[in-house]
Amino acid sequence: MSRTKKSAPADKEHAVTNQTAAKVAIAPLRVEGDMTIYQAAELKQTLLASLATTSPLVLDLSAVSEIDTSGVQLLMMAAQYARACGQEFRLTRPSQSVIEVIELLHLESYFGDWATAPSLTETAA
Repeated sequence: MSRTKKSAPADKEHAVTNQTAAKVAIAPLRVEGDMTIYQAAELKQTLLASLATTSPLVLDLSAVSEIDTSGVQLLMMAAQYARACGQEFRLTRPSQSVIEVIELLHLESYFGDWATAPSLTETAA
């Protein structure tokens, strides 16, 4: 299985790395930095492209430093799109920032067991 890593944007405030291009295996998509209005357009394209090539799509949110309602909307859009396509979509290892915003908006149940989902390395072990 080949492993590829997208290079970080020049501003280094936000980076997303997809650790495999296969549509068969669990492929963690690690979101790093901010998930705010300023990264929304780029993140949307990355999430939609990943949904088209990866199943199930698992987002590792452990390195998200800040998230606003635009970031939450992107997560909801990705979850809705995955469900409509019959794909599995999961959040794993949410950072404290993600937990606080999801709980503030009372969206815990929308993402299922997002807060307790094990990391992919824990799942593989």
